Amino acid sequence: MIGGVWDQDQLNSLYAGSASYLHGHSVGGTNPSLLRAMGASATTLALDVNFNRDVLGDTGLYFGDAEALVPLLERVEADPVQARELGALARVRASWRYVWDDVTLGYEQLCRDLATGRARRPVTASGRPVAAPAVIDLRDAATAQPGVEPARLAVEPIARVTDPA
Repeated sequence: MIGGVWDQDQLNSLYAGSASYLHGHSVGGTNPSLLRAMGASATTLALDVNFNRDVLGDTGLYFGDAEALVPLLERVEADPVQARELGALARVRASWRYVWDDVTLGYEQLCRDLATGRARRPVTASGRPVAAPAVIDLRDAATAQPGVEPARLAVEPIARVTDPA
């Protein structure tokens, strides 16, 4: 196939019907295709980098190179029931951590705080500005309780940053 699949319904069907989803991205942050796979309960095999671990947590399987990928694929094929359970956990995790209305509210508040000087851009230990904004995190699926609404986003990681001067 040249050019990829652009039909959203077809993409959703592919994610949901797959034995596994292979996520080989090594840079970035919260990757939309990774979130889409999690939302479809796809068992995810991801390249072992901090971005992917932050998003998937313990609901994904990780590989460092092609050689390490082979046993993960064999594991998924050998026990599809367990693999689907892992995919279902990823869906729960995504539903608690990535509520777009909450993410939007968090960024809106961050912009207000930055505009009024209540928050400063985060800096590294050497005092250089951090290239990307701090991660806005929702309550982890592991602590979620049925019937309890997820916590609203807070921009505490930004607000706690101190001015190096």
